[in-house]
Amino acid sequence: MILLTGDRHSGKTGFILELARQTRCRGRQVAGIACPGLWKNNMRSGFELLELDTGRRHLLSMRVPGLRPIPYMFDALSMEKGKNALSIRRCCGADLIIVDEVGPLELKGQGWASCLHSLLQLSAPLQVWVVRQPLAKQVQTHFCFRAEVADISQQNCISGLLEKILQPN
Repeated sequence: MILLTGDRHSGKTGFILELARQTRCRGRQVAGIACPGLWKNNMRSGFELLELDTGRRHLLSMRVPGLRPIPYMFDALSMEKGKNALSIRRCCGADLIIVDEVGPLELKGQGWASCLHSLLQLSAPLQVWVVRQPLAKQVQTHFCFRAEVADISQQNCISGLLEKILQPN
């Protein structure tokens, strides 16, 4: 298990999309989800859900002015599609599982939380969870596991992760 960390807007999602691409280029299977941001007028306007095993994309959330504490309205059908993409059935045959991202919602038992407990039961494959730097310890405590923490600002981070993915089990 690896927690990929970085500050807000530091490129974590772009990083894991490149990690997934390079993993596939080496003949390995990738499962899980990525949630690229959507932008309008230089402001994040929402998020898209990308199912990493199929490439299907869905509108996950849209910004709603004044909504607190999280300023996004989530699409229920897209949330279910994301949970399906994180199911044991879809992830167990992969060489790499990515969860983008684990944050405040999951720490409150919402978002992808119900899937994460199940994924932790898998002995393999390698999992990379995207987490904002300040939440890394809290995520490990909340979900009762220890993980290597890799910061995207570290030089050679992607090559180090690829080396771990490509190691024989």
